[in-house]
Amino acid sequence: MKRYSNDENIYDENSFPDPFTHPEECVLSLGISHTWLCDPSRFLSIEQQINIEAELLKIRDTNFHKCSNNSVSVAIVPEIFVSKNETYENAAQQFSEKLLRKWGIGNSPCHDGILLVYIKNLGKFVIAKREGVEEKYINENEIKKHFMNIYFASGSISRALIESISFMNKKLPSKPTELTNTAKMFLILILFYIISIIILYVTTLMYRKKGKLSKYIHGNILKN
Repeated sequence: MKRYSNDENIYDENSFPDPFTHPEECVLSLGISHTWLCDPSRFLSIEQQINIEAELLKIRDTNFHKCSNNSVSVAIVPEIFVSKNETYENAAQQFSEKLLRKWGIGNSPCHDGILLVYIKNLGKFVIAKREGVEEKYINENEIKKHFMNIYFASGSISRALIESISFMNKKLPSKPTELTNTAKMFLILILFYIISIIILYVTTLMYRKKGKLSKYIHGNILKN
């Protein structure tokens, strides 16, 4: 049995908006097809929401693994339903994991989605992740500690989220650096230079051997 309320700000995983299908319920920006952040109670300003979106985009642009890039979303929840026989800790974790699956975050072949959830009334920061997320890259306790330290020091949910996402980004594997056209041209020139040196060296050796052979033949002719 759940502790129900008429308060519209109390959510379960079914009533909380989906940023991929109803972005207008999640963020202040208008005319977008989807978002990776859901803040239905508008705890953040539009500028803060955009800054968090930008940090999430960095993860998708700069990190990768065998199933393309990493997918991370954020939910800022005012309050959740909690069963009478359930601890707040367990309720927060269950809510986050169910929301992660409902939103379908991640690449389907790898089951690698990550959802960061801040539940305001409980003061809890939860990291829900699919089974494909590698432990060596995402240490939940380390990220939680980082978030809470920033939040207690600044009092800002936005700053704590941005710095935690940035912290995660540094831990995740990076995309191989692609060479610029200038760098590629430079490498080609170096390769041509090395090949030219080798050809010159081989030609010189052949010329010297040919010269010695000519002298030897000429000497034998004179003797005869």
